[in-house]
Amino acid sequence: MTEEQLVKALRRGELSALEALMDRYTPYVSSIASRILPGRPADAEELTADVFLAAWDNRNKLRPGQVKGWLGAVARNRAFNLLQASRESLPLEEDALLLETDGPDRALDKKETARIINQALSRLDKPQRELFVRHYYYGQTVREAALAMGLNLSTAKTWLRRGRETLLSGPLKPVGLKNPETGESYMAVVQLRKDNAAASLYNIVGFQTHLTFGEQKRVFSMIPGLEQAEFVRYGVMHRNTYINSPKVLDRTFQVRSKAGLFFAGQMTGVEGYLESAASGLVAGLNANPLLEPVLFDSRTAIGALAEYISNPAVENFQPMNVNFGLFAPLEEKVKKKDRKEALSNRALEIVQSIREQLR
Repeated sequence: MTEEQLVKALRRGELSALEALMDRYTPYVSSIASRILPGRPADAEELTADVFLAAWDNRNKLRPGQVKGWLGAVARNRAFNLLQASRESLPLEEDALLLETDGPDRALDKKETARIINQALSRLDKPQRELFVRHYYYGQTVREAALAMGLNLSTAKTWLRRGRETLLSGPLKPVGLKNPETGESYMAVVQLRKDNAAASLYNIVGFQTHLTFGEQKRVFSMIPGLEQAEFVRYGVMHRNTYINSPKVLDRTFQVRSKAGLFFAGQMTGVEGYLESAASGLVAGLNANPLLEPVLFDSRTAIGALAEYISNPAVENFQPMNVNFGLFAPLEEKVKKKDRKEALSNRALEIVQSIREQLR
């Protein structure tokens, strides 16, 4: 039965259509309820049944192609209402964003997608992240989310706007890049990396994707300048292989149980070209037997990242780019707008001091 046929049967009041609806979407609705209400199986089961009763009561409002989205939205909102009624906090951990269960063949891909979403959200301050998830994921109005978090409405709106701007500056960020001829700025830029000496083959940087090959060709051909490009290889999601550094490495990237053995780069759980190079610098300096240990502390970017990947207290270790959230707090109080500059200046002073010691 197609979804259009299913919706028509529901509107006619056929109970067999309700049974078909439940057979098709119970795993989906149940997964939402279970993940938002962990440890409350009875509530999750009751909520799942209530969602389908709501669908039956609102069957004349259902539209073909929108049924799954409607069921998901109702499930999320009702689960959130249960949490709010019991005054429990929203589940903002990584798995809470992994709601659909399409079978074991998709589970790893969805886990990776959830990790990527959370990595993007990790660029926001913790309160901003909670507001973002409450509004855009759990479907709260800005006013409801602001009330739950003790914010005034104006502040909440400002945080959401700034959060959107922060997330826009992702792998296609155009910051600092303008058209050299017109001076025009763009919303996004695409980096092409030359892959052969003849300059006939280029790699589109940062385009790991779950899109099918056909969709990749269609979407990427919409990029100005690539309309007539021939695509010889398409992008796929790759999963980084990395060691469990908090249990294995110290702050110098040396193996705790084997002196003289160092690791560096992406396999240690640092993300990014600069971060990988920096980890190599730390490992290289400390691998030199002629030098005393060279320690960058968490007041510096390189030290903050090294401390993160080597902190035994870190559970569920995930790769990380360097970010200001990893830095040690400032010793003195500074206005928020000046905080990053102050953190940077302090770090530069410390790095300069280490440089002088190495001379």
